[in-house]
Amino acid sequence: MAYYDNADLDDLALTFMQRKTAENVIDIHGSGIDADWTATLQKNGKLVLHNSYHAMNEWGSYVVWIDFNVKVGEPGKIDAITLSTNSAGRYWADRLDLVNYLWDTF
Repeated sequence: MAYYDNADLDDLALTFMQRKTAENVIDIHGSGIDADWTATLQKNGKLVLHNSYHAMNEWGSYVVWIDFNVKVGEPGKIDAITLSTNSAGRYWADRLDLVNYLWDTF
């Protein structure tokens, strides 16, 4: 089951490999990656997949949403994972080593 209410890949002019990579990434849901996926195609041809990580503290309480982007270039290779968050999100992202976790996940 894919979670991409707003990430209708059929509306984007993707290469075969970009589409396959996007489908693999978008199928990941859970373990903190809890929002719906959205997708945009940049003018330079890079696909950007957007989602949010729901950070949890050591007592099991959710503390903050951390928005992130997965950039897919050619030939369907993940070029970058970036965070877009406020200072509270940055604190938890650093504490949880979120960027490395996302790289390992994707």
